[in-house]
Amino acid sequence: MIQQQTQIFPSFSSEEYQRRHQAVWAEMEKRHLDGLVVYGDSGSHSGNQANIFYLTGYRDPLFSYVLVPLGQEPILIMSNELYLPHAKTMAVVKNVDWVTWNPPERVAVELKRLKLDRARLGLVGLRGIQKSTLPHEHVEGLRSALPNATLEDATEILQQIRRIKSNEEIEWLRKGAELTDATVVALEQEAKEGMTELQLAGIIAKTCYGLNGDQRVSFIGATSMDDPQIIFPRQEPSHRKLQKGDVVLTELSSSYSGYAGQIHRPLVVSSKPTQAYQEIFEVAKETYQRVLGAMGPGKTDEDVRRAAAPIKEKGFWTFDALVHGWGLSIEPPRLDLFEIALIKRPQEPIVFKPGMCMVVQPHVLSADKRRGLQIGSLVLVTETGAEALQKYPMKFVEI
Repeated sequence: MIQQQTQIFPSFSSEEYQRRHQAVWAEMEKRHLDGLVVYGDSGSHSGNQANIFYLTGYRDPLFSYVLVPLGQEPILIMSNELYLPHAKTMAVVKNVDWVTWNPPERVAVELKRLKLDRARLGLVGLRGIQKSTLPHEHVEGLRSALPNATLEDATEILQQIRRIKSNEEIEWLRKGAELTDATVVALEQEAKEGMTELQLAGIIAKTCYGLNGDQRVSFIGATSMDDPQIIFPRQEPSHRKLQKGDVVLTELSSSYSGYAGQIHRPLVVSSKPTQAYQEIFEVAKETYQRVLGAMGPGKTDEDVRRAAAPIKEKGFWTFDALVHGWGLSIEPPRLDLFEIALIKRPQEPIVFKPGMCMVVQPHVLSADKRRGLQIGSLVLVTETGAEALQKYPMKFVEI
């Protein structure tokens, strides 16, 4: 039975959680799995909790497990007895407990209670930028405690189900996008020469939390346009002060209860963009608009690569992915431009479908690879095309 969360936390409808659980059970049946052991931790800006949160509405400060018996409501086993009252308040599932001081042993005890100690069990780990699964000692502990169970990797079950967003999820992603837009508006109004990157992060945090949001990503990096030192924003804002003639590279994500927007807009300090940076921006903007037009239902990764042709045609390079999936975390699929990408990642074929959310983010570098900037927005694939959920203008932000 799905229980509604105390109203101090936003919650999806009980029907939404039932839909998710039924989708998981259906995939388990296809794979002849009797149960799932789902693991999540607090890494990757809490993105590693995506599967746990998706199934239960709970995010743990450390790590947690969800056990999913076929046809039965999930069971949450979270990290620390200290956090147990909070977990029981936040989670939408009825059965909530903590792992004790031996997590695999506690999980095994619960699986034995469910009569799954001789079952075929799927282990669900993490799939974000990198592939990973449960901690080694946890897997070995489960194998030791459950010698008659069959354990296999089933991470793709949740990854595939989460790829298409429901109407309720899309509503929350729109709210996350609005919060993210608001942080850029605040930077445009309040940021100024002499501030540090950390003070810019403070403006972002104040704005986001002031609107009842949660700040997920604040990548900020300032560098001289005449003598650039970086082509990607710093993952941890520094004490460097903004100076006249700087460009400030950004990647920002503010979330509504875990569902975040994402935006990339460059800022220029007390000046206009130099010709070199303006040219990079114009190529990135043209590419962004063309890619957006190539992401309708039934379109493929090859359609997007063709749309991004201006980058190569005009003699530029790329650094970060052109497009990647988005939801409760950065997700597959990812799409790069092989011939001109400085980072070459594993790729998979993509067929765009309504309900997919992607970040379109052309990251263009100059021919000598010394200058670069990234522009981008969270985008929803609709029945008729693609819609940018970020509404802040695609422009060089002057501060």
